[in-house]
Amino acid sequence: MSQEPHEDCPPPERKVPGRQDNPPCPLYLTTVPEFIDCVCRTLVWSRLSLRQVEERAAEYGGLPRSTLSYMTRRKTLPPEHQLRAFVYACKIGNHWENWRITRDAIEQEEFTRRSKR
Repeated sequence: MSQEPHEDCPPPERKVPGRQDNPPCPLYLTTVPEFIDCVCRTLVWSRLSLRQVEERAAEYGGLPRSTLSYMTRRKTLPPEHQLRAFVYACKIGNHWENWRITRDAIEQEEFTRRSKR
């Protein structure tokens, strides 16, 4: 299932001034490290503390601070339910499909690469 990028998601090569309405966009990412970096940049962009994200994420299935902290340091993709709680807690739920599509594509690519070994 393909989807056009959300209009607020610029290609990575296009510089976007300021924070205003431009959260980091995952749509053009192709690797796990890039994806995790985007999670970190989104947390910074949100200007929310880990505690605030945890409190807001409770409404979307929960995301403990310890899990969120681990999400920013991990070497693998976060589970979809944790990522969804994070995206909605960071006030960018309208971008959820972009996050899900990118996560699924990277996961499939990682699976394909591992199975060829």
